[in-house]
Amino acid sequence: MAGNLIKSFLFFLCFLSSAIHAQPLSLEDPRWFWMDAQIEKEFKEFENTGITLEMLNSVMEKVPEIIFGPNLVRLKIINGKVYGQGGFAKHLLSRICEIYSVPDVDLIILEQDIIWNHSILTGPVLATCKILGTTEKMIHFPVQIWLEWERDFISNVEKACEASPWESKVEKIFWRGIQYGWKL
Repeated sequence: MAGNLIKSFLFFLCFLSSAIHAQPLSLEDPRWFWMDAQIEKEFKEFENTGITLEMLNSVMEKVPEIIFGPNLVRLKIINGKVYGQGGFAKHLLSRICEIYSVPDVDLIILEQDIIWNHSILTGPVLATCKILGTTEKMIHFPVQIWLEWERDFISNVEKACEASPWESKVEKIFWRGIQYGWKL
């Protein structure tokens, strides 16, 4: 049962890009069936034991020992509402819950690329990046988490371009680098 809930939840995370600005995707569309195998592979570590509250609590107790541990965020979804520390992960899950019916779930998300000392993890952590050969406790889920950053960045670049049109620029070359053959 827990596997099905997690499987359903990960399906929604896989479609984060659509969740931010698009309509819901059909869960029955054959284009997405490949994800079932991927999700089962990612959760194979927990096939026999399931995922327990003790595992999640244990991961959070180890935050001081985990490299990038402060970037671990524990969130709960209850009746379609996200509870926990504010930030991108909470915003993301709130948007997903607005579009999809997400089961009640307690999870930990890494708001960083990777955990270098991943072997000390005692429970599952959802992560956007996973080093090949790392512990199976890091659950990889593909997600486009930079959409909002990119949108803000593009907006700022456009404003800067309007404030300083290309035609007003001075024709000079600026070199920023080293001049001795890359040898230190």
